[in-house]
Amino acid sequence: METFIVNLLKFIVWALLVSAVVALAGVAVMLLWNELVPDILGLTTLNFSQAVGLFVLSRLLFGGLLRRRP
Repeated sequence: METFIVNLLKFIVWALLVSAVVALAGVAVMLLWNELVPDILGLTTLNFSQAVGLFVLSRLLFGGLLRRRP
């Protein structure tokens, strides 16, 4: 029973950490996009959910979600 609780707590901490990293990356993408792209290319600004979607899409297309260790 104790190992189940420990594993559950590890999962919850891991999920919160991943969520925080994705949220911070989304904010960074949104701020950079809204500061640079509308002036340079004349495109519209992004909201937070669009920025997170763009971040996830770019990770899937160009970097993968997990790093592969040799």
